[in-house]
Amino acid sequence: MPAIHVLEKMPWFVSGLHRAFPEFADTIVYCDNAQDFIELRSSSLNALAVIDLDSLPEEGISLICALSASEQNQQVILLVNRSQKAIIWEVMQAGCLCYLEKPVSMRILSQLCQRIFARNELA
Repeated sequence: MPAIHVLEKMPWFVSGLHRAFPEFADTIVYCDNAQDFIELRSSSLNALAVIDLDSLPEEGISLICALSASEQNQQVILLVNRSQKAIIWEVMQAGCLCYLEKPVSMRILSQLCQRIFARNELA
């Protein structure tokens, strides 16, 4: 299983992903700012990114802008709140794979990660 990098204010989603994928806990990493996230991504380009735009909207948007289209290609899941729907189209155009509206159950997020990894193994 490839790595999962999570950008969020508090490590709620990353903790849930550790429980969902205990055998890969060391490849599921949490960051709370865009700069650390970019540095982390540079060491593991094939990682799936989970960006919580709800808890860190400015950091998340600056991160999406900083990532090139090739880095984002099929590798970014956005977590958004209902009031952020106006910007979803714009960030999806930047190359993000999909978005989930919060509240997001950990079961749904972990199943989505599994499907993305399974699809990428077939490619």
